[in-house]
Amino acid sequence: MGTTLQLDDVVTDLEEVWERLLEIGQEIPESKWTHPTACPSWSIADNFAHIVGTEAMLAGEPRPNIAGVDMSIVKNPIAEMNQHWVESMRSSSKTEILDRLSKLKETRSKRLRSMTPEEWETLGPSPVGQAPYARFMQIRVFDCYMHEQDIRQAADLGFHPYGGAAERSLAEITPAMGFVVGKKANAPKGSIVRFVISGGQNSTFDVKVGDRASVSYDLDSSPTTVLEIGFLAFTRLIGGRSDDGADYLTRVTVSGDNALGERVLTNLNYLI
Repeated sequence: MGTTLQLDDVVTDLEEVWERLLEIGQEIPESKWTHPTACPSWSIADNFAHIVGTEAMLAGEPRPNIAGVDMSIVKNPIAEMNQHWVESMRSSSKTEILDRLSKLKETRSKRLRSMTPEEWETLGPSPVGQAPYARFMQIRVFDCYMHEQDIRQAADLGFHPYGGAAERSLAEITPAMGFVVGKKANAPKGSIVRFVISGGQNSTFDVKVGDRASVSYDLDSSPTTVLEIGFLAFTRLIGGRSDDGADYLTRVTVSGDNALGERVLTNLNYLI
């Protein structure tokens, strides 16, 4: 039904995904370090650099100012900031990037675990606008988890749909389905779109469209459309990943109002 935003729970999930990133980083041979990933325009190295850059920024390091940053892939100020960090590490070696991530893991973990309840709940800027710091850190778990899967796919290491970070990522994604169904897919009032998620993470919920669309776990009405989708496909589609032809995408099924279901699938990508 969801995951709590208690400090210890969130930080444990962050530490889990950071540790796994360090482990797979060591596994990836130098020959694959610059392989492209499904995250548009970024290599394996770039995905690691993005994670390092964001945590460095949160640790208080100033954003680098790179002349001639590639603006063709930048859609908003957050993406521009990310690109400056990524391009600042293009000349860094695999060892340098992983060493930096390892040090940031320790620094950030220590700082997060020392926060007071008031600091943890303080409102501030985040990728979704003003939000409690706790919510921002849940988004960090989700972001790190998504990029971990980008890296795994490109390095042929297999996806990882289990554990606290995966569960928290699903908890972060699910509320946004009201926006996807009601706003992006323009589902008519009275519609009920049921999502049946399986494969590592399992969840069934409805998006009910009234004056606004909202998520409900009370499966007390017959749905207009049912989307049965694997957790992996769900996360890849909401992230707009370029996995065309991937086997897991063939295991998405739509029943009921097919036109509405296909419209929802087409509009699942809501990330910035």
